[in-house]
Amino acid sequence: MKTKLNLTGKTPKKWLKAVMSDFDNFLLEACDSQRKNASMALMFVAKYPQYSKVVGDWLEIAQNELKQFREIYREVENRDLKLGREISKDLYINRVVMHCRNGRKERFVDRMIVAGLILLRGAERYRMVAAEIDDKNLQDVFNTIANEDTELANRYIDMVSKYYDKQEVAERMKVLQAGEAEVMRGMETRAALH
Repeated sequence: MKTKLNLTGKTPKKWLKAVMSDFDNFLLEACDSQRKNASMALMFVAKYPQYSKVVGDWLEIAQNELKQFREIYREVENRDLKLGREISKDLYINRVVMHCRNGRKERFVDRMIVAGLILLRGAERYRMVAAEIDDKNLQDVFNTIANEDTELANRYIDMVSKYYDKQEVAERMKVLQAGEAEVMRGMETRAALH
């Protein structure tokens, strides 16, 4: 039986209202999120090279995130918006990562699960935005990203399950899913993916 990652708790509607009232900022923040996701996958390659069975997976995830960035960036260009000089800090990610354990093995297990949760929360939110906007092309872009990120989120779980006991991974998933939901509920509502 394959272990599947899920979210605990849904994004509140007030988040969608904030996005729709400042859509340009949402697009810029979404670009930043895609670049951060690509960087995170590459960071895993640099930090955990001993997990050689999954290095190729991380590289594919990084490439996919950059492809998604390019898709959203096209809309940024169409609107004549400019990316910020620096990528904005992501308090959501920082707070979710704080739920990770220390210790080499434990940290690896938790970081893979957290990476999946981050992608899954983004997927949920891209779907929400796609359902709200009228632009068919952008709807397709967001729905495609949501579908890809849902698959990639569970790919992180498959990766960690190649090395560690599936029951242990499932137990940590429950803990980290609850932690992610708590962080999400406690975040300030703003026009950003996270």
